[in-house]
Amino acid sequence: MINAVANWKLNGSASFCHDWFDEFNASFHGDPSAVAIAPPAIYIPLCNELKKNNLNICAQNLDYSTEAARTGEISLEMLKDMDCSMSIIGHSERRNIFGETSEIIRNKLEKVASHTFTSIYCIGESLAEYDSGKSLEAIKNQLDNELLALNRNIKLYIAYEPIWAIGSGKLPSTQEIESMHGFINDTISLYENINVLGILYGGSVSVGNSQELSESELIDGVLVGGASLNGKSFAKIASSFDKV
Repeated sequence: MINAVANWKLNGSASFCHDWFDEFNASFHGDPSAVAIAPPAIYIPLCNELKKNNLNICAQNLDYSTEAARTGEISLEMLKDMDCSMSIIGHSERRNIFGETSEIIRNKLEKVASHTFTSIYCIGESLAEYDSGKSLEAIKNQLDNELLALNRNIKLYIAYEPIWAIGSGKLPSTQEIESMHGFINDTISLYENINVLGILYGGSVSVGNSQELSESELIDGVLVGGASLNGKSFAKIASSFDKV
């Protein structure tokens, strides 16, 4: 089971990758199969060369279409050809910056479900929804319109990322996170075609708070942004969740 994912976002270079893996490999002594690294797609082959053992390399995004005339896109089939077997889908930055709708995200999930591929499906509420007490409603709408509307069986990880916590340094209380993870579990349990491999938390995860998060039975792991850019720091976070 994956319990720590590093999302590098738009960061990296060849030298960055070499330095990062030197730091991570020297500092992490857990089960590498429980860790996934999501570099920019152009560095996936290099990360596959630098990784040790069965650590997972994850894409930050994929295209669902089989049409060739989609300049700049990267297909699931291309990712598999690069020894990449999973992708983040529905990250709030893809939704908000690139205008990905529920229909687009659902199509990506449908594509993943039809292949031997794993998705880390992101959901989360805005600050306005959180402040107005509509967090549960927002999350249920995303689940209903994107995941639960699928017409086929799917195995996946769900990453709960409150949009207002991403990169802000703000963190919901552990009790708030547990409550939301419990709600997600209860909602998903009503549908037989959805197999959730784990529910991750993302949003200002750091070395300082990872230990407390790891102690919760309802938080299966973390999706880490800024704090994942240092190999040694991410190794400490991933080690907090190591169950071996």
